[in-house]
Amino acid sequence: MIDVHNLKERSNQTVLLLIELYSYNMSNTVALAIPELNGSNYSEWESTMTAYLRFSRAWGVVSGRDERPKETYSGTGADRVETTSAELKKEIREWDEKDDSAIGIITLKLPKGLRESMVRDSAQETWDEIKTQYGTPRAAGIFGIFKEAINFELREDADPAMPIANLRSIFTRLDDFGLKLTDQIQAMILLAALPRSWDNLAMTMLS
Repeated sequence: MIDVHNLKERSNQTVLLLIELYSYNMSNTVALAIPELNGSNYSEWESTMTAYLRFSRAWGVVSGRDERPKETYSGTGADRVETTSAELKKEIREWDEKDDSAIGIITLKLPKGLRESMVRDSAQETWDEIKTQYGTPRAAGIFGIFKEAINFELREDADPAMPIANLRSIFTRLDDFGLKLTDQIQAMILLAALPRSWDNLAMTMLS
């Protein structure tokens, strides 16, 4: 005879396992979409990292929206004793785990050379430090983006569509930061990036 109760329980376990596997795969897919911060891609890094932290339910601790619960005490001085309830301790532990998770997620998308100088004691402090350093580029930061543009190259054996799209995004970032390149300068940067075998094409377009 078929044990209906046991069959139903096994079915529920299978559904839960499938949901867990789906969430795991989705999490990995979203994480792969986050670029490593390189100093000039802060805008893209910030938006995709925010999306992933929201997906991971850790954005509240990073943004400061969810404050860490505080232990409770009674008495003063030598008579001061902790009176934190078991329920509150659980909330504190869960908050700390989210904070640790968020720090880990952010750290994984930082270059090794920046991790020691950027990572702070909390996810919010780490996030704010990164924003301070890269959210509003200084002259050196804008110059770094400009160098990306003038050092841009197209490979002869590669589809030019994606690299050209990346170059356009560089021009857009420069424009956002107040350094607008004229259409003529943008065109010359693109022509200068063409492979040498395309020199005749460049000269034809300029003539």
